Amino acid sequence: MNLPGKAIRTEALSYGVLGIFFVAAAALSLSGALPLTYDEAWTYIEFTRHGAVYSATHYPLPNNHVAFSILEALVVPDTWVQSNPLWIRLGSLGALLATVLVLRRVLARLLGLSGLALGAAVAGLLLSSPLVTLYAVLARGYGLGTLLLLVAV
Repeated sequence: MNLPGKAIRTEALSYGVLGIFFVAAAALSLSGALPLTYDEAWTYIEFTRHGAVYSATHYPLPNNHVAFSILEALVVPDTWVQSNPLWIRLGSLGALLATVLVLRRVLARLLGLSGLALGAAVAGLLLSSPLVTLYAVLARGYGLGTLLLLVAV
């Protein structure tokens, strides 16, 4: 017999596992455990800090992360970045959180998973490749691109 309370606990467990995964990724990203890369800093200095319109229209040199630069310019105030440069990763962390939630929904529908199994499957898929984990938190457009791909599927 399926009780409503059990279904709610199962869903809460799934979200709990994913919440722990996300908090760990955010903590590692914003703590300085993963230092700011040259590309992250350069994109912010040359494009993002000048605002969304500038990021969308000004191309003195190539910027292959235009959508991310626009999003970042809209979401993260320059004063935050001046106090701690790692704040430029906030847009990537937002994209990672949305990716986790979309991937959870996709796997629930495709595989019929729920609860701990669903949370573990999502976190496992994301952690199965160190490059996916790395690029998901960098202040570049990779995480946003992954999210948009999942939404399109």
